[in-house]
Amino acid sequence: MFQILTICSANVCRSPLAAAALATRDVIRRGDRIQVSSAGLWAAEGAAMCAVAAKWAGLQQDDAAGHQARPVTRDMISRSGLILVAERRHRAAIATAIPEASVRTFTFREAAALCVVAGHVGSGADAERQGAGALGDLVRRMNAARGTVAYPESLVVPRRGLRRAQKINALDIPDSHEPPLVNHNLVMPEVLASIAAVTRAIERVLERV
Repeated sequence: MFQILTICSANVCRSPLAAAALATRDVIRRGDRIQVSSAGLWAAEGAAMCAVAAKWAGLQQDDAAGHQARPVTRDMISRSGLILVAERRHRAAIATAIPEASVRTFTFREAAALCVVAGHVGSGADAERQGAGALGDLVRRMNAARGTVAYPESLVVPRRGLRRAQKINALDIPDSHEPPLVNHNLVMPEVLASIAAVTRAIERVLERV
């Protein structure tokens, strides 16, 4: 089974939202070829999901209450064929801890941009492979396409008073729970849009096998 792991800082907001968005898509929900989970690099074990993220994920109160934050482990990373993280600092931390995982680790926004190219290439090769093998090919194409695609525009975060708005790196989706305390209504749609692009690429690949 192909495993997708979503990661953020505390595993209470961005990564569980991303995992929920993936898990509710038909190609994943109805099949037995993909398993989705989430974790946090600096998570407090058992912390509850952010209420705002749960609302954006469309989760009922009982479903949201079922989420318990957990710290990411080396085993989780090693078993995952695709690792999606919220920010470059998360990607860097994983690459430092487990260098071989860097080729399959992408920020949410980075993965969305790379999937536009990688999801349309190699249909002949994919047709000869099944499930996890075809998805592994997709991840390898995503890695090979780094530096060759146009990334989305940087997020601009409004700031109070007369201070200038803060520009966030184009590959990052910031944490609403850490300074500069970006409004959830800016962050949550970016997570969902990125995950939707990744899911479309997965769907195209699995349609061929």
